[in-house]
Amino acid sequence: MKTTTFLFAAALAGTALIGCSKKDDGGGSPEQGLSAVPKEVTLKVSETKTITVSGSSKLNKPIYDATKISANLSSKPIEVTIVGLNEGKTDVQLTDQAGHSATIKVTVEKKAANNQSGTGDFQVNNTTLFLQKGVEVEITGRITKGSGSYKVSSKSSAVATIRQQGNKWYATGVGEGQTDKLIFEDVTTQKTIEVPVYVVIPFEAVDLPASVAVKSSYNVKLNGIYNTVTLVSNNGNAEATFIEEDVKNQVGQNIGKKIIGINLKGVSAGAAEVVLKNGDEQTLKLTFNVVNFVAEDYFTVKDGVVIGVKKTLPETVVLPDSATKVAAGAFVGQTAVKVIDFNNVTEIEGKLFLQRGAVSGGVVNVTTISIPKIKKIGDSAFRDAKKLQKVVFPASLTHLGTRAFWGCTELSQVAFRGTTAPKGLSAISTTLVNGAYDPAEEKATATDVFSTDSGNRVQLYIPIAQENAYKKALGESAFRAGGSFKPKDISEFK
Repeated sequence: MKTTTFLFAAALAGTALIGCSKKDDGGGSPEQGLSAVPKEVTLKVSETKTITVSGSSKLNKPIYDATKISANLSSKPIEVTIVGLNEGKTDVQLTDQAGHSATIKVTVEKKAANNQSGTGDFQVNNTTLFLQKGVEVEITGRITKGSGSYKVSSKSSAVATIRQQGNKWYATGVGEGQTDKLIFEDVTTQKTIEVPVYVVIPFEAVDLPASVAVKSSYNVKLNGIYNTVTLVSNNGNAEATFIEEDVKNQVGQNIGKKIIGINLKGVSAGAAEVVLKNGDEQTLKLTFNVVNFVAEDYFTVKDGVVIGVKKTLPETVVLPDSATKVAAGAFVGQTAVKVIDFNNVTEIEGKLFLQRGAVSGGVVNVTTISIPKIKKIGDSAFRDAKKLQKVVFPASLTHLGTRAFWGCTELSQVAFRGTTAPKGLSAISTTLVNGAYDPAEEKATATDVFSTDSGNRVQLYIPIAQENAYKKALGESAFRAGGSFKPKDISEFK
């Protein structure tokens, strides 16, 4: 999984450029040793333009925003070839080895769409028609030229239905996510034109939190994505990262990326608003509060151990800096919490959401955990965390307790960064001895930590050179993405 980060602001983000010791006024000048003509250029998406460069020293590689344009340098003659990729503004920064610089200001405009299909006396707007399930829209206006006598039909009744009323034609979406074509016919000339039609899936955010703490982040799944998602606006209180995953062909080769969600990170306290636009023209407004979270107001810490909470926890929490261990039962009844940053914690005793003597029954709505310094995670610590999708264990991990991640039915990625596979831990003690509980006993393996992967969805990531050691320590049954135990190297984990 790969992420692409955007720090949202009101203005269009530009590219961070390297400063030079001999900077020009925008286009350079001969006496400064480097110039570009013209120094400002406007082109459309997919259009190519060439800029002539004059200089007395060898040029360095151009610096530019690769999301907007591509820029290639040729030496004889010295030219920069610019190709528009996406609408927006950016600069191409040129420098030579003598320290001179020149800037080419580039504006990329939207490519003029050729939305007409057909020739002669019959023409139809042939851009994709987006329909909503059960919503009727008039499509007569799609016909821009013709005899006045038409027929419109749908190639698939599972995608769209057509209705005529007088000289007007209407289409209604049927199956969400379905695509096919409508057939426009000029009855007089007997010419036909096909128009793509797609019934949109509602563009929605899954489990959007009501609040995110400053410096904490939260993954939000996006449903209904059509081709791509773009940012429309943001008020600047949040940093966001589009979450991508690989797209593979039938033989398992990577053929591209697709966006599947967005990560939201609190930047400054206040109301945050992020507006996204889907490829099918649907817009989605994400609104949530960014809050200052003071851990000491929520957690009871004694001698570095979190032994309980003082009041109901919000959706996103960060444990106090002073906490290095979390006691069993510390999170009992905290059903609102979804994101937990364990901060400096090195040991989670076990049964976070259960009473020490309970076997099951805790309600766990956690979707995201961060455990950057963890060494030990005990018995049933995250048992029945049914919304938890991935777990990343740092190299510091040494032990995992029995059933620590049992019942995590949405888990799809488990990553270990350490070159030493973890050992196991027995169930935690329920009997006090001299006012304390005996620690869990060490076990040679940790094969009972995760549930059997009956859905063939959990991918394991490890230092691949240690595959045999991890296979012995964890077993195979919990990690069967694609139908068999095939761990991937930790370098592939994104």
